[in-house]
Amino acid sequence: GARGVFFFCGAVMSVPELQQQLEVAVACADWANARSVAVQLELALHEADSAANDDAAGFYEVFLALLLIQADLTNCRHLWRRMDDRFKDSRSQASALWSAARGLWQLNLPAVYEALNRSWTGPVQQLVPALRDSIRAAQLHLVQQAYSLVRTSDLSAALGVGPEEALKVAADKGWSVREDGASVAPLRDEGAGEAAAVTGLQSDLSRIEELATYVTFFERQRLKLDLTSGRGGGGAGGSGAGSG
Repeated sequence: GARGVFFFCGAVMSVPELQQQLEVAVACADWANARSVAVQLELALHEADSAANDDAAGFYEVFLALLLIQADLTNCRHLWRRMDDRFKDSRSQASALWSAARGLWQLNLPAVYEALNRSWTGPVQQLVPALRDSIRAAQLHLVQQAYSLVRTSDLSAALGVGPEEALKVAADKGWSVREDGASVAPLRDEGAGEAAAVTGLQSDLSRIEELATYVTFFERQRLKLDLTSGRGGGGAGGSGAGSG
């Protein structure tokens, strides 16, 4: 068949047509459809021997961001491996997105926000705010499930914002803020608890492991700060994992 042409939903679509569909889906924040089109576009680029062209760099940046918005770290890793090495320069936008993906994989949230804190250009520029929002929404959910009382500093780190902004976010969600502003009591999501109860023991154990890892990350970060500042053990303060 003609090079650079792909059959999409029963119709023959060229690379430019798929690129236009991807742009429309991204502009509409239709992430599921955008991802579907991106899959077809990557195949079409390979069919046209254009996957390593300079103008394909922007596409791969968008595809990486789409996968991160959907928290699909496994396919993000596979995509990174498939990409041409010329797009993996340490200063490239694709490399910054991959650094964010690694940070998410390792629960290294400061590294995630640091990777995203740069000037963005091209098509991926409009995706980065949505990516930050999706990461923060996921972190809020984890905090809500993992803590009955969380330090403001931990919440701030989870969201990648300053303490004042973190307290504002907590107040907007209806969480209780202590008078001194040093800690926050998340409003427990009872609906999520009921849903977890019917998913079976395996899902419950997986959720417990995830939350334990999440809490451990913050305790490890606090220990590093204590050692650096010479405070030694560091008191427990107002933070602790919530009871099931």
